[in-house]
Amino acid sequence: MDHTFVIWFAAGLLTFLLLAAGCYAYVRFVLSEIDIISEKTAAKLKQSDPAFEPERFRGMIRSILDRQDFLLKTRVIFHDFPHAGRRNTRKLNANTALPGTGLIVFTPGWATVLFRCLRSRGCRQQCGLPENTDVSRNMERISGHDEGTDRLLDFFVFTLGHEMTHKEGQYRPLFAVGRKRKFAGWVREVHADLGSLHKTGLTPERVESCIRGRAREGPDLSRGLHPSWEYRIAMMKRKNFDAALIDQIARDLGMNDRRFCRKVNKHYSSLFFIA
Repeated sequence: MDHTFVIWFAAGLLTFLLLAAGCYAYVRFVLSEIDIISEKTAAKLKQSDPAFEPERFRGMIRSILDRQDFLLKTRVIFHDFPHAGRRNTRKLNANTALPGTGLIVFTPGWATVLFRCLRSRGCRQQCGLPENTDVSRNMERISGHDEGTDRLLDFFVFTLGHEMTHKEGQYRPLFAVGRKRKFAGWVREVHADLGSLHKTGLTPERVESCIRGRAREGPDLSRGLHPSWEYRIAMMKRKNFDAALIDQIARDLGMNDRRFCRKVNKHYSSLFFIA
């Protein structure tokens, strides 16, 4: 093999890795400086809703987060990273952001509906916030969502628990493709759902109405690594995340590679949730 080619290839790979590390460090620094909601995101929300008040919103979120013991050192922010496009940022989505960070990132769509909730009397009482007799008692219809106050807060807390569980050791096989990759993805999502129930104390029945509300954003379909909401609800009602549930997911997907199934089972053996 031509030594010149090897040298150039190694140099190119090293340059790529350095650039990737630099981008990671920069994005991590930017996100770590955000106090719950970035100024840019707050400004955009204020354009669409002049009544939006960033400081009041931050106070509400802190009040909710202070009640969640399972969050430990996790920080929650509202930002459009890594969701691209106006359509995606309006949805009620969340992600665990960058690996190796304690961040959970919620889309600006979450900030919109939660702030409207802040202005309702029932939500202020649940969050332990001062009473305000001039605010509406009910949620307004925002971005296709018409959730009651209690269900909206349950949905938010459930999502916190879901994303927090993702941070605790999810299985992401590097070279898995096709059905193996899909199987690993479905197990991750079901594990995070049941982990959230375990952390938050919410029941499957209480969470079901929240999830069905979210499913109204579009057709309830399995999308690649994410099973449908109907499937996830059925798995949550089993209450236990154990080897039997993982085997059931394998059967549902026609996953016949027993060796790979054993690897997945072994990975989660210390992460089972038994009701």
